[in-house]
Parts: sequence; structure tokens; C-alpha cells
Amino acid sequence: MVRFATTLLAAGLFASRAIARTVCPPWQIDNFELAEVQQNNYGYKASDDGTMTNLTSHIGSISFVPHSGSTFTEEIPCTNAITLEYDYLSYTIKGPARAGSVTIELQTRHNCFKPLKPMRSTQVIDMHFDGELIERQIPFKIFEDQGANLRSITGIKWLNFQDDQGETFEWSLANIRFLCDDNIPPTQGR
Repeated sequence: MVRFATTLLAAGLFASRAIARTVCPPWQIDNFELAEVQQNNYGYKASDDGTMTNLTSHIGSISFVPHSGSTFTEEIPCTNAITLEYDYLSYTIKGPARAGSVTIELQTRHNCFKPLKPMRSTQVIDMHFDGELIERQIPFKIFEDQGANLRSITGIKWLNFQDDQGETFEWSLANIRFLCDDNIPPTQGR
């Protein structure tokens, strides 16, 4: 992708020059290598709220059976997704094939320089699982439209796990990342 910037010349004229977009690599937040110590790739908290059963870590993922009110939270360093040009929250998840859903909450602050200001949470619902691991990409625009400040993201929470199997389905979560448009395969749409 090429962007154009306008430069004001000393004579008062404008000239345009093409600026190539910088490379935007995926940002791997958690590959669950540190799940045993409840930390993500950056040493920040990555854990459930203590209500899940059968919480086990595997190479690159975790599996668990959530109960009513269970949550899983990933804390991250305060991140400006706009400046870093991230467009999506991406994760791999396994949920129940029938009537399964989970709420994804993006946690933000007023800004990264005032950490004691109140947190703002915005949520979307993820559904239509097939009982197998599937990769999801949720556009940050959806959260922003609900009032999230994409210039100060501090965490991601999975909550309100719904399952028609009476809280016995073993969910899985893996590969939590922030992605740019350039990282999304064309077959998955944008």
C-alpha cells in the first residue's frame, strides 16, 4: 500500500511524494509458552479468574472448561494500535459446534500516560464455531465504533462462554496477535 504525504515548500507551494507503508509484522501477544506461570510473551498476566476447570497448557495453546462467569484475561503493555497500524485482533479458538458463543472485551484507557484513569471496555460476541480450532480476526474498527480508544489498548478478555453441552465442552485458545491488513490472507476477506 502506498500513502501520499504533502510537503509545504519554502515558496508556499505543495508537492506530493509517495511514502511506502512500513512493514507491519504481526505482533505475537501470546503463544502460550509461558502459560504454566500465567504470563504472556511480554511477562504480563495471562490467566483465568480461577473458576475454570481442566485448564491445561499445550505447546502453543491452552484448553479449559469454563463455568458460569468464567473469564480469561490477557494484559498487555499499553499499546497504540493506530500508530503501529494494527487493524485486527487475531486469535485461534475452539468452541462448541452448536449454540456456542463467547464475548471478547477490548480494554482501553483514556491514554497510555495516565494509567490511573478509568478503564473503558468494549465488547463483541464471537459465535458460529465448528468444534475445531479456527482462526478469528476481529477488526479493531468494531471496538472503536463502540467507543474504544485504539491509542491505549491494555488488555483483552474472553468472557460469557456459552455452550449447549451443560458447561462440559473443552474450549481451546491459541495464537493471540495483533495484525495489519497486510497480514490477512485475501481468502479471509477484509
